[in-house]
Amino acid sequence: MKKKIRVVAAIIWDERRERILLSRRKAEQDFAGLWEFPGGKVEEGEPDQAALVRELKEEIAIEATLFEEALSFQYHYPDKTIDFVIFEVFSFTGIPQGAESQEIAWVEQDQLSERQFPAANKMMIDYLQEKSDHKLE
Repeated sequence: MKKKIRVVAAIIWDERRERILLSRRKAEQDFAGLWEFPGGKVEEGEPDQAALVRELKEEIAIEATLFEEALSFQYHYPDKTIDFVIFEVFSFTGIPQGAESQEIAWVEQDQLSERQFPAANKMMIDYLQEKSDHKLE
């Protein structure tokens, strides 16, 4: 039986809601060198919102103060299935930094396609593109 993992990830907006904060996976991680939306594994019995706040503190040294669930989906890898819960973070305290020595970057939404992401992140990028397209209508 394949392993099943629950993961929270954040689409973190800057104060003008123009740029999104990304982090780069480190050499010793799966998908090394690829960009991702910050987040991590949900611990057993932990609510998704609590996992999001904890992971963002651990990973990029911020505390999410205004956020909402945006989408959820499953992604199947050969050896595991990941249940993703994605939040949009509209406000936070602290100054983002790679608290685990990883590179971070603020990226304009329309420049996301210039970065390389793990395949599972395509759902988040598609979500953002669709949301952006609706704004233009």
